[in-house]
Amino acid sequence: MAMAALHKRRTSVGIILGRSEAGWGGAGAAPTDRGGSAWAASAGKSGRSCRGGEGVSSLVPAGRRIVTRVQATDPQPFRTNRPTDPERMDAPDVPQAEIARSFRFIRMVNRWFGGTSACMGVLRREARTWPRDRPMRWIDLGTGAADIPLAVDRWAATRGLAVECFAVDNHVACLQVARAAVGSHPRVRVMEGDALDPNLARDLLRSGARHTAFDYAHAGMFLHHLRDEDVVRVLRTMGGLATRRIIWNDLLRAPWSERAVRLATLGQSEMVRYDALLSVRKGFTPSEARAAAEAAGLEEVEVRSNPLVGRFVLTARSAAKMEP
Repeated sequence: MAMAALHKRRTSVGIILGRSEAGWGGAGAAPTDRGGSAWAASAGKSGRSCRGGEGVSSLVPAGRRIVTRVQATDPQPFRTNRPTDPERMDAPDVPQAEIARSFRFIRMVNRWFGGTSACMGVLRREARTWPRDRPMRWIDLGTGAADIPLAVDRWAATRGLAVECFAVDNHVACLQVARAAVGSHPRVRVMEGDALDPNLARDLLRSGARHTAFDYAHAGMFLHHLRDEDVVRVLRTMGGLATRRIIWNDLLRAPWSERAVRLATLGQSEMVRYDALLSVRKGFTPSEARAAAEAAGLEEVEVRSNPLVGRFVLTARSAAKMEP
C-alpha cells in the first residue's frame, strides 16, 4: 500500500453495487442461499490468464456471467493504473465511533448487495462433495468486521457442515469490531496478523493457532486497498496457506459503478461516501485480476464476473500444491 497503515487491513466500505439482490428475486425478496450460485457462469477463453451480511443470492441471469479458466504461464509484472490514495478507514488513528458507524452501513450493504455471495458460492460448490468426518477449515485475510466468516458459519450450521475459520486482521479498530461481533464463538476465531508479513504463518502459531494449513484462503474486498506489487504478494501468501483453493472477491472498476456508489451512499457519513467512491476507483477489471494471479504463480485460475453488483470472484491454486 502507499502507506504503512493501508497494508494492515481490508475494509469493505467500497462494496458498491449496481443493484439490489432483492430486486432480482422480485420486489422485496430477501437474499437466499438456496439454489445455484449467483456467481456460477458459462466458460470462456482468453489468451493468457489466469465481506457482513448473511444470505446468498442465486438470482442473476446466466447470460450476465462470465468465467475464464486458464493455466498460468511465466509470471509477468503486474501493473495497473489504479489510484494509490489511502482510504480514510485505513488510518491507524481513525476514531472507533466512526469505524463502528461505517461497519453498520457495510453489514447492511453486504446483506443486500452480495458481499458474502462470492465467497459462499465457492464454498457451497465445494461442500457438495465435502467429507463429513472433518471440518472445512479456511482463513479470511483482512476480515474487517468478521461478517463473512459469521455468515458462512450460519450457512454451514443449517446444513450440518462443520466449518472452522481464522478471521485475520491487524488494524486495531477493526479487530475491536470483529472481536465484539464474534465473541466466544466456538468455530470463528479472530486473530491479529498482517497479510503482507512473510512470517504470517509463524505469527498465527504464536497466537495460539493449532495449524496453519487451511483448505481455503479468502480475501474479500481487501486487495483493492493494496499497491499492485502487494496484491501479488498477498495472493502468493494465500496460495501457500490454502491446500485446496484461494478465493479472492473484490470490486469491478467501471464508470457505472461510480454512479451507483454515489446513489448507494446518499445519507451516509462523509467518510463512508469518500471511501466507497475511492474503493470503486481502486477496484480491478477481470483481466487485471487474471494478470495478478499469473504474477503470483497461481494455477487453475477462474474468474467469475457479476456486473450487476460490480464484483468478481477469482479462485485458483498454488502451482506448488497441484496434484500430479
